[in-house]
Amino acid sequence: MIDAQSDELVILVHGTFAGDKDRRDEGPRWWQRGSATWEALTEVLPPGAVLPDEETGLFHWTGANAQSERLRGSADLLAVLLWLEEQGRSYHLVGHSHGGSVIWEALVSAQLLSETKKVPSSLRGPLGIAPASLKSKHWVEWAQLPGLRSVTTVGTPFLHFLPRTTWLTSGWRSRRFALKGHDVGFVRNMVGLSFYVPALAAMVGSVLGLPALIIAAVLEVFDVAVPFGLMGLAWGAALVLTAVLLGPVNRLLFAEALTHRAQTSRTVFERFADRWLGLWAPDDEAIGMLRGVAAPRRPDYRWLWHPAADREPWATPEGMGTPIPRVPVRIADPISNTGMVPHASLWKLIRTLGPLRAAFNRWIGPRISGAISRLLLHTVQGNDLPYTSLVYASPWPLPLDDLPPGLPETLAFRLTAHANARAAQLAPAIREILAQAALDGISLPQAAASRQRPRPDGALVHTGYFEDPELVRLIGLHIERHMARPPLPPPTSRRC
Repeated sequence: MIDAQSDELVILVHGTFAGDKDRRDEGPRWWQRGSATWEALTEVLPPGAVLPDEETGLFHWTGANAQSERLRGSADLLAVLLWLEEQGRSYHLVGHSHGGSVIWEALVSAQLLSETKKVPSSLRGPLGIAPASLKSKHWVEWAQLPGLRSVTTVGTPFLHFLPRTTWLTSGWRSRRFALKGHDVGFVRNMVGLSFYVPALAAMVGSVLGLPALIIAAVLEVFDVAVPFGLMGLAWGAALVLTAVLLGPVNRLLFAEALTHRAQTSRTVFERFADRWLGLWAPDDEAIGMLRGVAAPRRPDYRWLWHPAADREPWATPEGMGTPIPRVPVRIADPISNTGMVPHASLWKLIRTLGPLRAAFNRWIGPRISGAISRLLLHTVQGNDLPYTSLVYASPWPLPLDDLPPGLPETLAFRLTAHANARAAQLAPAIREILAQAALDGISLPQAAASRQRPRPDGALVHTGYFEDPELVRLIGLHIERHMARPPLPPPTSRRC
C-alpha cells in the first residue's frame, strides 16, 4: 500500500563524468543540493513532491564511462527503489545523459527479478539480505515497482549491446539470431551446451581422478610415497584445463543473459511508456556521437524481432570498415632523387626486409590496426562487456526509426543558440591560453592555471539542458501529471 501521508520523492540520477568522487550531496552540479538546477526544480515541483532531504540523501554512482559501472549503478538504484517500496512511498525518477541509462537498466533488472522470483547476486550486497531470504515474496512484489509514478530522461543515449557471433554462440550478425522467442541460434546454442557440459565434466573428472588412482595404486601395491610436487603439478594442470574449457561456457551463458535483457526491454517499455518522458535535442552531441560509433552494418531493430524462420535475409549494407585505416610499411627507393647511392649493407638489408614487409602488410598489420580500432571504439562507447558490440544507440529506450521530436522546436532551437553563444565566448579565452603557452614555453595546463579558466558550462547542448527554465518546467509538469494523488489538505481543528 502506498503511504498517502508521505510526500512523493524525486530522485535525480547524474550521467557520465558528472559524479562526485567524495560522494557529497551539496555542490554546483545540477543534481546536488544547492545548485542552480536544484533551486529551479524546487520552485517548479508541485505540492506533495519533494527532493531528497539530508536524512534521505542523494543517489550516487561512479559516473565512469563503462557499461559495467552503469549496470552496477543500476543495481544500487534498484536497491534504493525496493527500499522505497518497502516504505510504501511513491517516487519519480529524473536522469540526465547516462543517468537515464542507469534508470533504464534498473527497470529491466526489476522486471527480471519479478519474472525469475529470486534476487540475483548483484543485488544481495546493496539490499543487505541473507541468502535464505532471496526468494522472499516481498521482494518479488516490490519488484513490480508500484510506487514508481514517472520517469524523465534528459539527453539520454540509450545503448543497446548484443552478443557477437562465436563458434559456440549465435550473435547479432548471425541470420539465425532473433530477439523474439527461442530462435534457431538459441536452440543451436542450447544443444551445443548440452553436449559440451557433459563432455567437459567427464574430461575434468578423469583428469582430477587420475592422480588419485595413481596414488592409491602406488600406496597399496608398492608402498612408495608419491612426491608432493608431482601431485601439485597434476592438480594445477587439471585446474588450468577446467578454466580453459569453462571459458566458452561462461561466454555462452553471458550471451544468453544479455539477449534476455534485450528481450525484456520491450516488456519494460510496454509497462512504463505511459509514465516516461524523453527530452532530447536534435543537436545533442553525445547522442549524435554514440549513434555514429555504433555498429555501421547492422540489421533493422524490427527485423530482429521477427522469428528467424519467418523473415527475409537482411542484406549487409555498404558502410565504413575499420575506423583506423591500415598503414602499410614502405621503404624508400635505394637511389634517391639526388643521385646518392646508399651503402651496400643498407641495400642488402632493404632487400631482406622485402618479404617481411609484405607479410606484415598482409597478415600482421590489419590485425594490429583492428585491435587498436576496437580498443578506441570500446573506450568511446564505454563498452567493457566481453564479446559484445554496441549495435544501436538511440534517444528512445527501443531503437526504432522515425522517432517523434524530443523537445518543442522553439526550445530545441534556443538550446542550440545558447550553446553556440557560450562556445563563442570560450574561443578568445582558449586562444589566449594557447598563445601564452607558446610564448612562455610552458605546457597548456600551466598556462591554464596561470589565469582564470573559462567555464565550459552550457557550451554543449548536452550539458546545457537545465539552464533553460522551460525545460525544467516540463519536468515539473510531467511529475505533477503522474502524481499518485493530489496533495492532502492541511488538517483543520474541529470545535466541540
